[in-house]
Amino acid sequence: MTNKEKYCKCIKNIKRFFRYCIVDCLKRIYHFILFLFCIEPKKEENKSHELLKLEENSYIKNIKENLNRYLKDSSSKGFVISIKGNWGVGKTFFWNIYAKENLNEKKYVYISLFGISKLDEIKTKILNKISKQANIVNKIKGFLGSSRIKGVDIGAVISIFGVKNFKDIVVCFDDFERLSPNLNISEVLGVISELKEQYSCKIVIINNNDQLEELDRLNRNLIFTKNQETHRLSLSTTNNNEIFKKYLEKIVDVEYEYFPEVKYQIELFKKIYFDKKYVNWDLIVDLFNRLKEDKKRNIRVMKQYFLKFEILEDILKKEDLEDFFIDEMMIKIFEFLFESDIVNKDFNLKNMNNLNSLYIEEIVKNRLIDKEKIKIKILEDIKSARESIKRREEDNKKYEISQQMQKENEEYVKKIENTYSRYISDLDYAKDTFIEDFYKLLKGKEDIIEFTYFNRFTMFIKDCLIELDKEKEDEFKKFYIEKAKKYFDTRYKNMERYFFQQAYFLDEESRNELFDYYNGLKKGDIEVEKQEIYKLDIFDTMAKVIKQESNNTEEIMLDNISKEEHKKKLKENSNSYFKTTFELMEFLKDSYKLKNLENFYKTTLEIYKDLYKDKDYKYRDKIRLILKDFGIDTKELDNVVEENNIEEGNNDK
Repeated sequence: MTNKEKYCKCIKNIKRFFRYCIVDCLKRIYHFILFLFCIEPKKEENKSHELLKLEENSYIKNIKENLNRYLKDSSSKGFVISIKGNWGVGKTFFWNIYAKENLNEKKYVYISLFGISKLDEIKTKILNKISKQANIVNKIKGFLGSSRIKGVDIGAVISIFGVKNFKDIVVCFDDFERLSPNLNISEVLGVISELKEQYSCKIVIINNNDQLEELDRLNRNLIFTKNQETHRLSLSTTNNNEIFKKYLEKIVDVEYEYFPEVKYQIELFKKIYFDKKYVNWDLIVDLFNRLKEDKKRNIRVMKQYFLKFEILEDILKKEDLEDFFIDEMMIKIFEFLFESDIVNKDFNLKNMNNLNSLYIEEIVKNRLIDKEKIKIKILEDIKSARESIKRREEDNKKYEISQQMQKENEEYVKKIENTYSRYISDLDYAKDTFIEDFYKLLKGKEDIIEFTYFNRFTMFIKDCLIELDKEKEDEFKKFYIEKAKKYFDTRYKNMERYFFQQAYFLDEESRNELFDYYNGLKKGDIEVEKQEIYKLDIFDTMAKVIKQESNNTEEIMLDNISKEEHKKKLKENSNSYFKTTFELMEFLKDSYKLKNLENFYKTTLEIYKDLYKDKDYKYRDKIRLILKDFGIDTKELDNVVEENNIEEGNNDK
């Protein structure tokens, strides 16, 4: 450094000194005036500090109270407190909050061992913090170009400024697991012991022995060291974990295990993300409680989750977005991020699986993603899911209505049965009153037979009302026919002719009227089916069945095709039709689809047999092999053909 540079630096430091003195004097004058007028000085706001005020659980409060008892007791001698906890649970975060709230900044030193490679750096940090004189001395040394001095000795400084400067000093040592290989851990612990025993300092050690053990394991790897002349292979080993344990047993007076509840850890993020109104914090607490013990309280792990979650913020903050979509995205991000660490995966969330998991998985798995593309895809999913939910709600409504109707109908039937039973068992229940009540009940529902059943309703009319009141027989029969027709309109497909055996009490004309009505419905239905089958493209439908692209309606229509039509097409010698038929038959032979196409299967086998019996059929040899393939013995068919030939010969004679 030239003389000119030294001069400029000196002037700059003098200016800074006077500026500091003037500002300090003004502050003191301001506080003196406030004191004279008995005005409490306004405390400076620390917004970040306010953000850290939490609703703590009793466990955290208990640790803080114990720390206060030891660290604020000026009468006690030096001692060491150990705050122990798993990696990532927020030990340092907790301590920083505590220190800001409870410790005098001028008498508190925080030392991170990360990046420190010399013991002198630790000593200098402590001395610069706790002693104004030492601070000034070091600044003067720096100004005079004494950067070559190898450090500051604690004993030397104390001999100059006295032990009283160290009274009630709190020193926190952190990041032991990040200790440089160049720094001996026993020397660091020696400094801690010296501060405690000789200078009555209060020491806080933040540690995680498991990480030290892992560091020792890594340091046992072979490394290359380079000399000017040769390269040699050496083994670098450390035993920091064992040394640390041994020292701790000797110097630690009180040990606390920092083991916060998941809810407390999430509360930290709740204060940081206070503006994100869409977040379901209770769900997040529930999710992290499902993780393995070594992950569930880890703040670094939680931070990974929130960083992924923020990618979807443009979607999540939409005011019209339903809560269950937000919850679903939260759960799916959690599942993809921690899939192997989740102990309990039973989420039981309503309306899950509405959104496409692929896009959410892409957010979690990939570092580089197209946010706009993902946003468009998820919004499309949400739109589609809303429509699906709407349909489901409509179906549920219909179901609820049908259930309600069924309940009402059951109660109505119960009322009918109770009225009938009452007449049988109650001698005071007059016949005329019963007929009036009972007939009124039967007329009370348009579709009365739907829930009383056909046979029971027939009995009510035939054996009850008609037998009890012959004068109204015609009226009761007319009522019966009217309700029977109403029942046929919806139930004729499931009815058999034996239902009409119950209607023998009707006159022939009335019975015929019912039969004709029933048969007319059946005939009309058959005609419709025939028209539909006629429109059916058999070849196309067979191909669809083979590809498993057909629907039930197409399969039912194919199952009902006429034997003549199918046989005609097979005999047309169309290779594609013949081949597709064979492929479909092979498919149906061992397929569950056979239950829908059993008639088609049997009909086709009959056609194959007919073709084989026809000696003039061009491809008879192929049919023989096909029949064998389907387990049909052609010898019997040959016998039939031979018998037919003999009969034909006899007829010719």
